[in-house]
Amino acid sequence: MNRDDFLADAQKPDRSGPTSDPPTQTPQPDKKATGIFYRKDREGVSVLLDGQEVFRYPTIDELVRTHIKAVHNLRKVQQEEAERIFGNQYKSIPD
Repeated sequence: MNRDDFLADAQKPDRSGPTSDPPTQTPQPDKKATGIFYRKDREGVSVLLDGQEVFRYPTIDELVRTHIKAVHNLRKVQQEEAERIFGNQYKSIPD
C-alpha cells in the first residue's frame, strides 16, 4: 500500500456498526470516570472523581482561571506556614 492509498483509506468513514460512533468525552454511566468532561447539554464542563461530579464550570477558561488562583493561594498559605514553623527555629542571636 502506498502513501496515497493509506491516506485515502484513513479518510473513509468507518461503517463497522453501532460501535463506530465518534468518541465522546462524556463518561458512560456505568463507569467510574475521573477527569474533565464537556457536558452533553453544552452548559460548561464538569470535573468528575470516581464517577461523581465534584465541580462544574461554565467554561474551560473559568476552570483554568480557578485552578491557577487555587494553586497560587495554596502556595501562599504553604509559604506562610513554612515561615511560621521554621522562622522560630532560625531567629538571629542577639549581640
